[in-house]
Amino acid sequence: MAETPSLFFRHITTQNGLSHNNVNCILQDRHGFTWIGTNDGLSRFDGTTFRVFRHQPASAQTISGNIIMDICEDGNGYLWIATADGGLSRYDRHAAPEAQFIQYRHKPGDSSSIPVNSLNALLPDKKGYIWLATSGAGLLRFEISTGRFLKVDPSSRRTCTDICFDNNGIIWGGRQGGSYFKVDPVSLQEQSDPLYLNPYIKLPHVTITRLYLDQRNDIWMGSWDNAIYRYNNKTKAEEVLANGRDGLSLGEDEATSFGEDGSGNMWIGTKMSGLILLDPSTGIYSRHYSSLSRKGALGSNTINCIYTDPQQNIWIGTDAGINFYAGGFKSFRQEFLPSLPGFYNEISVNDIMVMADQSAWLATNAGIFMRHPSGFEYLPVRKDDTLLNISGFFKDSKEQFYLGTDYSLFRFDPDNFSYNLLPNTSNDMVMKRIIASRIVSVEEDSINGKPALLVSPYGHYIAYYDLTSNRWISRGDSINQIISRFNLADNLIHKIYKDPKKRLWLATAKNGLAQWDRFSKQYRYHINDPSNPYSISNNHVYDMAAGAGGGLWVSTFGGGLNHFDPALNRFTYISNTPNLLEGICTDHNQRVWMIGNGQLHQYDPTEKQTRTYAFEEIESAGGVKGDIYRDQQGYLYAGGKGFYVRFHPDSIESTVSHPEVKLTDFTIFDNSFLHLKTDENQIRLDHTSNFFNIHFAAPWYKEKVHYQYMLEGVDPRWVDAGDQQVAPYTQLGGGRYRFKVRSTTVPGIWNEQATILDVIIIPPFWQRWWFFLLLAAAAAGLIYFIYRYRINELLKRQEIRNRIARDLHDNMGSTLSSISIYSQVAKIYKEQQKTKELDDTLEKISGASGEMISEMNDIVWAINPRNDSMEKMLQRMESYARPLLKAGGMNFELNYPDELKHLNLNMEQRKNLYLVFKEVINNSVKYSGGSNLLVDISKSHQFLSMHIKDDGKGFDVQTQPVANLLTLSGNGLRNMQRRAAEMGGSLEITSAAGEGTRILFRFPLT
Repeated sequence: MAETPSLFFRHITTQNGLSHNNVNCILQDRHGFTWIGTNDGLSRFDGTTFRVFRHQPASAQTISGNIIMDICEDGNGYLWIATADGGLSRYDRHAAPEAQFIQYRHKPGDSSSIPVNSLNALLPDKKGYIWLATSGAGLLRFEISTGRFLKVDPSSRRTCTDICFDNNGIIWGGRQGGSYFKVDPVSLQEQSDPLYLNPYIKLPHVTITRLYLDQRNDIWMGSWDNAIYRYNNKTKAEEVLANGRDGLSLGEDEATSFGEDGSGNMWIGTKMSGLILLDPSTGIYSRHYSSLSRKGALGSNTINCIYTDPQQNIWIGTDAGINFYAGGFKSFRQEFLPSLPGFYNEISVNDIMVMADQSAWLATNAGIFMRHPSGFEYLPVRKDDTLLNISGFFKDSKEQFYLGTDYSLFRFDPDNFSYNLLPNTSNDMVMKRIIASRIVSVEEDSINGKPALLVSPYGHYIAYYDLTSNRWISRGDSINQIISRFNLADNLIHKIYKDPKKRLWLATAKNGLAQWDRFSKQYRYHINDPSNPYSISNNHVYDMAAGAGGGLWVSTFGGGLNHFDPALNRFTYISNTPNLLEGICTDHNQRVWMIGNGQLHQYDPTEKQTRTYAFEEIESAGGVKGDIYRDQQGYLYAGGKGFYVRFHPDSIESTVSHPEVKLTDFTIFDNSFLHLKTDENQIRLDHTSNFFNIHFAAPWYKEKVHYQYMLEGVDPRWVDAGDQQVAPYTQLGGGRYRFKVRSTTVPGIWNEQATILDVIIIPPFWQRWWFFLLLAAAAAGLIYFIYRYRINELLKRQEIRNRIARDLHDNMGSTLSSISIYSQVAKIYKEQQKTKELDDTLEKISGASGEMISEMNDIVWAINPRNDSMEKMLQRMESYARPLLKAGGMNFELNYPDELKHLNLNMEQRKNLYLVFKEVINNSVKYSGGSNLLVDISKSHQFLSMHIKDDGKGFDVQTQPVANLLTLSGNGLRNMQRRAAEMGGSLEITSAAGEGTRILFRFPLT
């Protein structure tokens, strides 16, 4: 058994979103997503978030069962899921949500359905088949294209536990009670050892639990008989491992799973006793167990499955979730200190020193740990039976070692592990027993021409030990008074440092950087001056390291990294470094390594760039703290709580990764529409669907992933999303938008490649080009209509003028002609002195003149727009007819409904209606000889009707000369009929001798 390597596992459980902690199988698909089968559903993991799929009873749109036993991916990218309680399922990520799952469950009475619902393993081949290991139906072959199931052994009701291919394409299957068998996938011929048919013969591996084909084409087998078997492909022989004869033993346990890392090491999971890491070429192995006291240990000793992904990460499924081990090349070697019985505080690594034999000595708050190639050795350091806190190591120019502690400074001999206080230490009030502090720094120098050790008992200024007189001088020495003598302005001193030019510096917590002046024999201070851009950025100085050209790198706790040029007395603040820095160190390439915020950082003065090296195994253990140590070979060391990290700067790979971002969903009001995405990465939406969320993820499992996204046309610049995986957008207008998203593991370092999705929002019809064309056409039509309307109105007005002129010409012209003729006749009668005839003629002239004036008034009234309403018309009819008929001895009655008053008539209708009415009234007074005249006006179906009836003598319409119906002007009946025709109406006269006369005038209102 070899030394147990330090493995750090990240635990992923239901608290992180996993559907269930009992994990049965793991698979990473071609898109980088990790699928995890559990006892309660299927989980998809992208390194940050989970999506869970569970079976819903009586639903054919969900996964067929919840106990997921195995997962595989076919050549078309479909996932196939074997369940122990629901048969087989197919998952299509590109389909609509309701069509993503297809279930293959056993249906009683249906011979074409899967024979059983309890499946154990899946094995896809390249010919379009998936082979299924079942409980109760042996081995099945499933044809993907037809959906047909075939039992390899039609009569078998046995349980097939697992299956795999060998290097020749032959299927190996494990059975309960029948060892393993082989099947030719072409001929379906089965081979098995007939000895296993006899249950009474004691044989090895009677029940096979797991089969695994490794990189060497060897087949590994787990069995119920507490051993591990391997079929050696080279020797064609079966080998037995872990039976205790070669040291490796499973005891009463069994191997449940196998995996392999990139170095060819076998990872073997057991049912109860954790993990075995085995090198098959040497037989060297190590064991790893669950531990509640050590962070990063296995979460459980019960291992169900082991999976190695394409990035060489190892996934271990247990009954307590997933244990994830970040594989690949390890630039940083992390070593965990063993726990100490009875020491209940966390062990903190304060300092590290590497000896000539390359053993690492670790100064901790619990003593010293020595790291040999074979493991750790614990060396407690006690004074008066008190366990000391070892704060640091120091070696002077004479190869003398010293221990800084929370008691005092000790001389130390690492060869025989002896340590003693310096002579006369008990005579100094500070150093004889440091109160509530510890020595944090030691440096060698000379004072007053004598060699001395300068120390910082933190909180007590500094003290020095005169190596000539062998005595301490501290702040308690009233004679030397070193505080005022050396101008010590701060009692909190983190570091005493002598640079390569023998200059002495102090890192103080409150007064900046102190520099020893060899001439004045005092310290002078470089402090922050806000008005001076070349002063130090912060007064809390933590550490110093020599730079190129005589410069000095200075770390501050609050102001980041500074570079000091003593020749120019100028500080330069390095802006892209963390503010809270602790220890710093330079490598042989003059790169500056820093500890800040629990992480390691590197600043390259040539590139002027800072890189951060963040590792979950370090962060979860509380991060690194304190100083950085550099050994003779250039390796750097940093310590933390319970561990330390060792690395060589030249071996550090760039940790900046840009995993490809995948679109995981496209939701509108929580409904998924990702299936609408075309092969051209387009989604077309209706204008009412302009509220949506774009979900994305970059599957990556070693570091946290950060995102930036941008929707061109909406976002003016890239949006920093942090680790959020959704981009929400609302109220977008119609048009074409391009969504871009990219990722990085180091914020600020982005690549130009991005995942793209074109979103096309179809605008509403009133924003489409053809609608604008229709609007333009409609506007043009409206303009033309208005134009034609105005022209028509002008023509109508002209026509009205023509009609008025015609009426005036016809009526008044004939009347004036009659007046002219009667005037000539009257003149003749006057000359002839025919008085009676003259009076009659003058009377006719007077009547004709009055009639002409009345008609002129009627025309003027009709064309006045203030008389548009029917109410005004009715009033005029009443005022005209009633006095006239009364003078003629006739009664007058005018009937109409009240709503008729609100009717409006145009000028032409008013004129013609009134003139027809007036003509009929005049004729009735003159010729009817009746006593009563009734007028009824009504509206029906957009027609206006005027019905006039008298009780006069009447006449025979067929025989009575028309001339009798004419007025003086000669235009009576003819004018009424013409007016009716102009309005598109009709005029009907009904009369008979002795029965009066009826006249119906009817015309449309439109």
